[in-house]
Amino acid sequence: MLNHIFQEACRSGGSRTALIFDNQRYSFAQLEEQVARCAASLKSAGAVPDRGVALVLRTSPEFVYTFLAAARLGIPAYLVDAGSKLSELRRVFTENQIAAVVAEPEQLPAIEQLRDETGQRFATYTRGGSFERWLGHRTEPPLSRTYETEIATVQYTSGTTGIPKCTARTHANLAHEAANFNRTTGVAADDRVLCTIPMYHAHGFANGFLAALYAGATLVLMEEFSRAAVVELFARERITVFPAVPLIFDLLARRVMGQSRPGNSLRLAFSAGAPLAAAVAREFREAFGVYIRQLYGTTETGAAAINLDLNLQDSLDSVGLPLKNVGIEILSEARLPIPPGETGEIAIRSAAAPDGYFRQPELTAEKFHHGYFWPGDRGRKDSRGYVYVQGRAAWLVSSAGRKVDPMEVEAVIATHPKVREVAVVGVPGYLGEHVVKAVIATRESCQEQEIVDFCRDRLTDFKIPRLVEFVDALPRNASGKILRTDLVS
Repeated sequence: MLNHIFQEACRSGGSRTALIFDNQRYSFAQLEEQVARCAASLKSAGAVPDRGVALVLRTSPEFVYTFLAAARLGIPAYLVDAGSKLSELRRVFTENQIAAVVAEPEQLPAIEQLRDETGQRFATYTRGGSFERWLGHRTEPPLSRTYETEIATVQYTSGTTGIPKCTARTHANLAHEAANFNRTTGVAADDRVLCTIPMYHAHGFANGFLAALYAGATLVLMEEFSRAAVVELFARERITVFPAVPLIFDLLARRVMGQSRPGNSLRLAFSAGAPLAAAVAREFREAFGVYIRQLYGTTETGAAAINLDLNLQDSLDSVGLPLKNVGIEILSEARLPIPPGETGEIAIRSAAAPDGYFRQPELTAEKFHHGYFWPGDRGRKDSRGYVYVQGRAAWLVSSAGRKVDPMEVEAVIATHPKVREVAVVGVPGYLGEHVVKAVIATRESCQEQEIVDFCRDRLTDFKIPRLVEFVDALPRNASGKILRTDLVS
């Protein structure tokens, strides 16, 4: 299916620009030629449906070529964080059969060590080095098969709540996600999509790369985020669609704060990976003329909801309505629907989701059942059906025999004028209880007592943080999601 989508984009795109990277431009015809050459090289390396290719790559044309070549052959692509440590890479290489690896040069020593450890025979090619020599003149023509049920991608979740889970999604899963997203947001062939998020991450891969591919739009890639470069690209490349994470939007808004609005063609900017502060959305609109739309999704289901409210000022903290063909329910502990306004557990139904985790039956039984995926998030719907995500059930803090919602406490502390960002967690206390702890990055010097006094006027006693820690910045993963497990210690 994905290869057919790509072929249709090439057929209609022709000489139009498909890809822009570091001042290099590739038409759809040129991209098709590179993909055909890469597919032939993968086939020569022994890639077959049960022996795929590992992409240990930053955002780059090589990522695009290799993934689309894998899609042409119907082989799995293992999307791996380019900054992975040896222990993280080890799991990928021991749990999967790999025919070829395309990697950043600095990862070569670790990959060679894993070749020795696992005894696997795979070809290794480095970006900017042997990759170009590997691509020969022979090409692999596309087949008529659609590969609907074959595995297209294997990804490991971010692991912010424990050991990373392994998600394998089929060609049909990914095609459904791209269709649902584009039909909801209206991304089309005349759009120009700027992707600053790592493409090995679900958000950058699906909501940047796949969205552009499905529409036949121009994809502009940025390997390393730079505020100045993004602002320049907005104007020079007439960017219309911009997926990013809250931290990037915050940095961009602060860069142009107080200056005249830079020229841009943006019509759709959307954020995922972590909650978006309303202040950041307002500051970005003041700087660039468009509101940021919150998107909600998971590695397992892909994008599930987006806030396209015309009166966004009234629903800035909502992730909006489910995408077309996606269902989101708010259910009680008894797995029964609850009325609007009440908080419960979020359950997602989507053809973009697999039937379960890859070779993890116990986790599958826990998270996939009754036709839904249960991400462990809590939320509510308003009377219009707009979804509000209110934190992870796993992060509820048991304090003084009562439950504390970290997001409620965070929302209060975030309004303190000296606070730049905050995360609230529970840490072990006496007699098995938890103590509410606030970890804060400030705009200016601040004392613990100031935060406690501020909360005392706004929160009931058991919700007030008993511990306050000040840091330069909250620890985050590549998608901008706060690594709460790092804050508990």
